[in-house]
Amino acid sequence: MKHVGEIDILPQLLKFCEEKKNYVSAQYVNSRTLFEKANPTGRHPAKYTEIALQEFDEKWKDGDRCFELVPAKDALGVLNAFIAEKFGISITPSAVIDAMYADEIPRDMANLVEELEKFSKLAPE
Repeated sequence: MKHVGEIDILPQLLKFCEEKKNYVSAQYVNSRTLFEKANPTGRHPAKYTEIALQEFDEKWKDGDRCFELVPAKDALGVLNAFIAEKFGISITPSAVIDAMYADEIPRDMANLVEELEKFSKLAPE
């Protein structure tokens, strides 16, 4: 096994993001379509698709926001493959979670986990 030290994963992440851009934008448009169908505004589908694509492009271009939009599990897989190829080691999702500090977890994610924990303790009706 090679000495790991610090590595620059940014190029791999950016490449992954660019490869997933069309997939993510399609998911974004699909979500907007479902929302518009559930909450009709009277807009033509082409118009709300255009709006969704504009919103997506703005978010995608906003610094590192593309990292928030791509599937995290897939991104971890790409990084894991890169690290395995370069250094012969594997990093599991559990190892990533174990290495995180509580203040690194987004508040909305922590809230979701707390609510799921409460829900799991409810007695079935």
